[in-house]
Amino acid sequence: MECKDIQKELYFYINNELATEKKSELEEHLKKCSVCQGLLNDCSKTLEMIDKNPVKLPGKNWDYFASEILEKIHGKRRFVFWKPALAFGLSLFIFVAGYSYLHQKKLQVSAVSQEMEELITYLTNFDIPELYQ
Repeated sequence: MECKDIQKELYFYINNELATEKKSELEEHLKKCSVCQGLLNDCSKTLEMIDKNPVKLPGKNWDYFASEILEKIHGKRRFVFWKPALAFGLSLFIFVAGYSYLHQKKLQVSAVSQEMEELITYLTNFDIPELYQ
């Protein structure tokens, strides 16, 4: 095993969580390598200190702080949907209004063109006696 492999396995070695084969390989390497031995000692001491002195979270202030942060996080998420909903609603309104407007214009144009056709037909079928003289 190389030193980089040993460094990855030291925590598991200290906590006795390695398989016997890997454990024996690691112990063989530790007998030969003083750098890894020093690292093992440092890691063991660090883990020992952590176990002896657990981290205590502040009580009352921490609870208040955590509840305020969670309220801000969840409070902002509650109203996130209104912007896309408003944009969709406005887009739909503009589309429907535009369609209605164009549809009305088309009906007006067709009504005017129908009246024009009737007028042209009337005028073309209209006999003016002076024209034939």
